[in-house]
Amino acid sequence: MITDNLTTAVYFSDLLPKKCPNLNQHIAEVLKANRIPYAYLSETKDIWCRDFMPIQIAEDRFVSYKYTPNYLQDKTGLRLQTNPEAVLQASPNRLTHVLQNAITIDLVLDGGNVVKCGNTIVMTEKVFAENRNKSINEVDSILKDAFQCDVLYLPWDHQETFGHSDGIVHFAGECKVLITNYGDISPRYYNRFRIALEKHFEVIPLYYKTKKIHARSWAYINFLQIGKLILVPQLGLEEDGQALEQISNAMPDCEVLGIPALEAVRRGGGLNCISWNTTTLQNDIFEESIIGQTNIQQAPDAHELLECAECYELGIGCEPNLTKASELYAEAAELGHDMAQFALALCYENGQGVEKDLAKAVEWYIKSAKQGNERAQYNLAICYEEGSGVERNMKKAVQWYKESAEQGFSPAQYNIAICYIEGNGTRKNLPKAVEWLKRAAKQGEALAQYRLAVCYRKGQGVKKDLVKAAQLYKKAAMQEDSLAQNDLGVCYEHGNGVKKDPQKAARWYKKAALQGEATAQFNYAVCCEKGVGVKPNLEKAEIWYTFAANQGYKSAQEKLKELQKRK
Repeated sequence: MITDNLTTAVYFSDLLPKKCPNLNQHIAEVLKANRIPYAYLSETKDIWCRDFMPIQIAEDRFVSYKYTPNYLQDKTGLRLQTNPEAVLQASPNRLTHVLQNAITIDLVLDGGNVVKCGNTIVMTEKVFAENRNKSINEVDSILKDAFQCDVLYLPWDHQETFGHSDGIVHFAGECKVLITNYGDISPRYYNRFRIALEKHFEVIPLYYKTKKIHARSWAYINFLQIGKLILVPQLGLEEDGQALEQISNAMPDCEVLGIPALEAVRRGGGLNCISWNTTTLQNDIFEESIIGQTNIQQAPDAHELLECAECYELGIGCEPNLTKASELYAEAAELGHDMAQFALALCYENGQGVEKDLAKAVEWYIKSAKQGNERAQYNLAICYEEGSGVERNMKKAVQWYKESAEQGFSPAQYNIAICYIEGNGTRKNLPKAVEWLKRAAKQGEALAQYRLAVCYRKGQGVKKDLVKAAQLYKKAAMQEDSLAQNDLGVCYEHGNGVKKDPQKAARWYKKAALQGEATAQFNYAVCCEKGVGVKPNLEKAEIWYTFAANQGYKSAQEKLKELQKRK
């Protein structure tokens, strides 16, 4: 079995430099420094190479499959569904050996649900749900025949739409596996994962000692390993260093490095998701010229100018110089580089290195947006919505929100949903709003999770479901959304979708109150006054009523008057 520690080269989608430019730059620098060959695959529809590329199990053996997962079967998803055969055929003299040595199995599958652990493949049971036309025994037999090894099935947590095992487990060598901190999300599933894995492996759990575990901490397990080099996602969190240390201790023979990966993680994947690492079949597959190959669809000069501009903007290897950065962005933008056009628009919008000029910002946003840059499309929509640098036009705002949303940009998905809810720039359409909220919520967009929870609570565009509402409130609340924290407190206080728990109610009210949420300040004051989940304390109650009253909260103002009369 070709496990990650036996691989020697790595491929990425040619969309990566455009979708995640900073991440792409960091990865390229590390791979060059370690002389690991890498290249970009053309004809890809998204950046998640792991999901659609054939799975290498021996020097001359690959397994292909039907890449038609259920999460890509709506209108937007079909646009993002890559044909791996087209990708391989577009790479002459390099990847033809994969086509020649691949067997295709009659199963719907995606590579993110295949983790090679020695002589065992680890998958979640979602593979059975994707192939309901076959019995469980048939699916199991096909997989074992194709991979020529045992297959271990983990339970599928249906709250996790993709059902990928590479977000749960990673092979650490010698019958050892690392398991993510899933217990911080779902202890019930975590225990089931561990029990299943411990029958075959020594299980090393990742854990994080912080006051609060961040919702994106799952991403650390989704690291990229090529031979003895391991690249671990870094998210700007307290957990970053702890993840590096634990992975280094578990895999002492490897060099473990951190890579800023928030650009990819915000889109719902990690470093393993964006890569396809292999062991080369022939020594000449990767020639020296391929090392560090750039996206052939971009003008190399423009890309170099963009990288240089970013260095001046961020002070990488030089003193920060916003004026020089904006000049280089302008040069690259004139050459037609969409990311440079977007960056230049930001310079004009914020007055960074150039005189602030909103009209010019819109001009460059338009050029970048027309090339398909989803961030430029999103920012251009905001300009049209707010009338910033251009005449306000909600129809055009909706048009550009939709363009960006259909490329998977979660803030745009949330905004287009709000447009459908409010009938702003388009007709009201609650079912469509819910559809877009679900897509954004799956990517971890807290605002979307909160608004979708409201839809489930009220039965707006979807069947009323207080349990789902509470679950979504909690996801958003864990990301410090104050409205969600307050509403989750209401759920616990009244037993809406969760077991009634006054202490948890008071705790969530306080979290939101500390963020300045007036309703939560009032609710927490009531808890303090009446002893709901906390000890009665009129002095504290008065303080929190005052905070809410100072924000114009009428009920709090009336409560203060009542308390003053009691004195």
